[in-house]
Amino acid sequence: MPTLTDEALMDLLAELAPRPHAIDAEFPPARRTAVISEARQRSVGPAAVRFTSRHNANRRLSARRPLAAVAGLGVAAALTTVALLAPSGEGPHPIPAALDQLATTAARTSALPQAGPHGYLYRQERISETTPTSERDYAPRTDVSIVRLWTRGDGDQYRAESAAHFRSAFHFVPHGPADFAAPNRRFLAALPASPRALYVYLRRHVDGGKDRSDAVFNALRDMLLSGVPTPHERAAMIRTLGLLPRVKVKTNAVDPSGRTTVRVDYQTDDATDSLYFDPIDSHLTAEADLWTSHGHRYGTRTVVVRSEVVTRPPTRVINQAQRVG
Repeated sequence: MPTLTDEALMDLLAELAPRPHAIDAEFPPARRTAVISEARQRSVGPAAVRFTSRHNANRRLSARRPLAAVAGLGVAAALTTVALLAPSGEGPHPIPAALDQLATTAARTSALPQAGPHGYLYRQERISETTPTSERDYAPRTDVSIVRLWTRGDGDQYRAESAAHFRSAFHFVPHGPADFAAPNRRFLAALPASPRALYVYLRRHVDGGKDRSDAVFNALRDMLLSGVPTPHERAAMIRTLGLLPRVKVKTNAVDPSGRTTVRVDYQTDDATDSLYFDPIDSHLTAEADLWTSHGHRYGTRTVVVRSEVVTRPPTRVINQAQRVG
């Protein structure tokens, strides 16, 4: 990949930068996610940026992978099983049979626990991030963290993260309308119900990424990961994934925790973002965003460990959380 010239870099920054007087309107969480993804895709060599997962249903503090430290970046690889590859181009393309079956299952199964107006949907995730050891040492190192999320129906959310050398807690207070990165029930209910209509709608309303298909995939991924969609909404979103170009579907794929799943890979020139679905109930069990560089595989793997409705977050988390929004 060629290095960007100073002139090209300034043009890129000018294209992606938001207007200062309307940062929230012009640069919402979904857009910030796409910009960081674009920057990573255009980065070269080890002196790029390391991103840590900001993996939750209400990404308001920063983009999905906030800037954390210096490390190398690159491209992804995957397992080997029978693949159904959609043709290249911008689509829509025929929905792979395995995804259509998964969507049918989704429509027939129960919804994830819903928090209601006062309770919170509690989700626990285990995140493993593999990055180069340092700017000059490309040997992979893996850091593991546990993220706990408490999300209320109106979008109010507490997030606590713990790892070997740090702990953090944030309280994300709803501000402004919901979006694709931080959906609520009202937002999702207003989306088109059919996959093709949803596909067209998303292409007209999302922005960022390497191209419009990237942006559509990011929106679908974030909505599915939020746990908010109803069974029929989840079915429509799964089928819409199948309309995208550069999608592979692998059955009998093993997720990062060892469970047998249906895996949906979205591939770009230098990365693969994978979503793992339980074939029994179609719920997401894990996600992986992987790339390779200097002969090593790097990336982030997220496993959903637990999901249930609770009355409120623990008092300790409430007292320690830094308010955002």
